[in-house]
Amino acid sequence: MEKALARVWAQIRSVLGIGPKPKHHTVQLRAGSVGVGGMSARLSKRLAEDASLPLRVEQLEEDVKALREDLNALGKRHREDVDRLREERGDLERRLRASDQETEDLVEEALAGSFGLELLGAFWIAAGIALATWPRFFVGALPPGL
Repeated sequence: MEKALARVWAQIRSVLGIGPKPKHHTVQLRAGSVGVGGMSARLSKRLAEDASLPLRVEQLEEDVKALREDLNALGKRHREDVDRLREERGDLERRLRASDQETEDLVEEALAGSFGLELLGAFWIAAGIALATWPRFFVGALPPGL
């Protein structure tokens, strides 16, 4: 509570021109989307308008250094994302090839497995034609009393 009152009293004194003027600091906050679904934020300070030239140059150098670091980090993250996506694509292609081979094997098995059924069906068709065409021959071959 005392600190708050001291700050209020300091502001009143500065407005009235009594005592030293407080230094103003500008705080700027930036946020933006970086990478694939990532977020980043940077807190930067801004010098007062009446700051000396060497301080401004120093601040600019710090800003350029921070931008270079951000660019390097972004490039690294981009390369990692590209490598990860390439690996995922390769895995997906391998799984698709395996799935295609599995489907092909199932189709071959179904076709080869039904060949025996087709032969059995052909036998019964031939037997039915023979029984219908020559019934006396087959009935005579049966034992008496049946």
